[in-house]
Amino acid sequence: MNFRLAVSLAALAACAGPDLALGQAAAPSPLPVAGAGRQTFKTTEVLPDRSVVFKIAAPEAPSASVIVEGEEFAMTKDAAGVWSVTTHPMVPQLYAYLFKVAGGRVNPGDVTVPGTPPGLHEPQNVPHGTLTIVSYYSRIQNRARKMRVYLPPEYYSQPKRRFPVLYLVNPQDETEWTEIGRANVVLDNLIATKKAVPMIVVMPNNTIRDGLASSAETVAVLEREIPQEIMPWIEGNYRTLGDRANRAIAGLSFGGGTAFGVGMRNLPLFDYVGEFGTGTFGGLANPSGYTSYLVPYDPEKIAPGIYKNLVDPKTKPKLFYMSCGQDDPRLPFQKQALADFRAHGVQPVWADYPGGHDYRFFRAGLADFASRLFRP
Repeated sequence: MNFRLAVSLAALAACAGPDLALGQAAAPSPLPVAGAGRQTFKTTEVLPDRSVVFKIAAPEAPSASVIVEGEEFAMTKDAAGVWSVTTHPMVPQLYAYLFKVAGGRVNPGDVTVPGTPPGLHEPQNVPHGTLTIVSYYSRIQNRARKMRVYLPPEYYSQPKRRFPVLYLVNPQDETEWTEIGRANVVLDNLIATKKAVPMIVVMPNNTIRDGLASSAETVAVLEREIPQEIMPWIEGNYRTLGDRANRAIAGLSFGGGTAFGVGMRNLPLFDYVGEFGTGTFGGLANPSGYTSYLVPYDPEKIAPGIYKNLVDPKTKPKLFYMSCGQDDPRLPFQKQALADFRAHGVQPVWADYPGGHDYRFFRAGLADFASRLFRP
């Protein structure tokens, strides 16, 4: 026998122990049974009274709860180690939730409490648009970027038609308006009922670097990236109506600050400007040593000449839309800014809706804003 082979076999036998002698085959390990260990319960279940049952398996955890849109519900554990709780009846809506197990936050998700009739965020039996992820390289930011683009059902059913464009800015990355806000579902339902004009919706990434960046820093970058890179790409690759009368910009929360800043600094490009619950006007608690927005709020520093431009017939937008959740701490600051604009002869359209700084309000604001766009 070759010496090296003999040594290797001897070493193998020594490591294997007495149950594996040279020349004997090891007994095969049993294969797991398909489905073994599979979860046998539903994580969420909506009951007829619109209360919701939440469950999570955590046999060793000393405690568990579920947080639903900021409201926390303590859970109890059964003999199998499954924690559960039944909430009070919920208002029909799409709710984001996450579990808190032994103090750690895990397994985020969402659950729809259906309404009668169905809410705009609920998929219905209507024609559906197309949602596309677009990758591009930003020379302004010197890095790869992504955006999501919604094409209405008519884009493919009417191949010679051109469409107006709404630039809908996310609070951070490019995913939130669709994954949490269900913007594409809202647009499908509005368009199907003729409550909104068929439009292309572009949802860009609203970050400019890793970590925190102020609104002013973000606006300074996005007011170049949107007109110089994103808009040319969209208008070069889709059938758009590429003029001011057929362009809108809006956003929620931090993205509302970006949309407000970019829109007001570029009114010759956008005939519609909207914001949903931005902290630009105040009411935001900032992390220590960091300021998200200009403090104190000064519109002339955000967009020089803003009052003049909003009343000048050459630059006045067809729609300037402001909105906030009725339970949002930003509400009094939004109303103060609204009064200030009106004192300068500017007449924004104002709306407030049930909810706080959450997607219950953001979806309502989007639906109202979108229904007002691109009308004769």
